[in-house]
Amino acid sequence: MKKVKKTKDTWGKLRNGFMVISLMYFIWIIGKGRFKEFYMIWNITLCWIPFELSLFFLKNNSNKKGTSKFLMILCAVLWVLFLPNCFYIITDFIHISGNSYMVINPNYKPYTTTNESMYFFSDNITIWYDFLSISLGVFIGLSLGVISLYIIQSLIKKKYNKLVSWITVVVISFISGYAIYLGRFLRWNSWDLILKPINIINMFIHHLNAKSLKFAMLFGTLNFVVYVLAYILINVSKHISSEN
Repeated sequence: MKKVKKTKDTWGKLRNGFMVISLMYFIWIIGKGRFKEFYMIWNITLCWIPFELSLFFLKNNSNKKGTSKFLMILCAVLWVLFLPNCFYIITDFIHISGNSYMVINPNYKPYTTTNESMYFFSDNITIWYDFLSISLGVFIGLSLGVISLYIIQSLIKKKYNKLVSWITVVVISFISGYAIYLGRFLRWNSWDLILKPINIINMFIHHLNAKSLKFAMLFGTLNFVVYVLAYILINVSKHISSEN
């Protein structure tokens, strides 16, 4: 009983911590008048949906009364639909691709002894604000997704076994990779599958080709590697805590 209560307290504190961080980030975006980055507020809000759903599954797992099967299936479908938003947020770096962070040195002369560098970093503070804003948002959104997936994997491992839990992680990673392709190139949204299911199914069929699959493999691999690195860090942290 004490272990269950301690686990609830841990996840509760983590949730509160992320809520404070998210609110501080929103204040940063709004307070600085960074209107061109308001989309990051929406993107992070979407990342909260799978995180909250995973906490719901965790709470239900420790609840003796349980929840209706229909509600559990509905929440599982919503979790699969919205989790890719947490990995999709990585691609928001393209919004600062037009910024010149490295500038050609006008004083550079090749084959001389002046040791002048060909490039130097721009000292334009505005573009570094852009970099900071996007980086913070990506870190928050990605963290919410990774922790959400970690919770789901832990629950699956407990109910089935370690192999099934890792198969789930791999499948979800590559589903998210394909979802990134649909979202970034075809402008598909998670809720479109609920509001416009026929259109999304047709889009899926017509765009299932070598190009989309290569993209899914590329970002699926990235998603999986990011998760594995986070998984190692979480477990190392738990090991250190148990020793203390």
